[in-house]
Amino acid sequence: MPAIAPPVRIAVAPAVTPTVSPRPAPRSELSLEAPAEAKVGETVRVKVNASVPEGASTFSFMVRFDPRVWKFVQATQGNLMTEANAIAELRTDLEPLTGTVTVKVEQDGGPPVSGAGSLVVFELEALARSPAPSRIALSKVSVAAFDRGELPSIGSADSVIRVAQ
Repeated sequence: MPAIAPPVRIAVAPAVTPTVSPRPAPRSELSLEAPAEAKVGETVRVKVNASVPEGASTFSFMVRFDPRVWKFVQATQGNLMTEANAIAELRTDLEPLTGTVTVKVEQDGGPPVSGAGSLVVFELEALARSPAPSRIALSKVSVAAFDRGELPSIGSADSVIRVAQ
């Protein structure tokens, strides 16, 4: 009689369900663009640029500067909203003693804005020489959409401008 092989046991591993990490939501980024140098009495343009990967309708942020070195002249809308055919209102609130400008750009019509461009352009007049580069800071960045509320956003590093005689 032929020999019968003993039964073979096969271990079966439990089914593994792969986990898929959700992709982080794209972030809108605001950044400053300023010249490296200015002379006392000169007016410089400081751009707040925006990169908006998904539709946004409201932008708010603060810009701070040293009021002993700079005088706020004006703020105007950049090209981002107009190139997207968006109707928007620019509101600024200046606190001259602290050198703080609170800004809100709010869309009042048209589709939410996506893309990249200048959101706001500040004009600052150099009042006095600064021994060290003078910092222009961007903070409290908030980006929102009509239909989705607050969107992920970030403000980039500050800009510095050396003011010479």
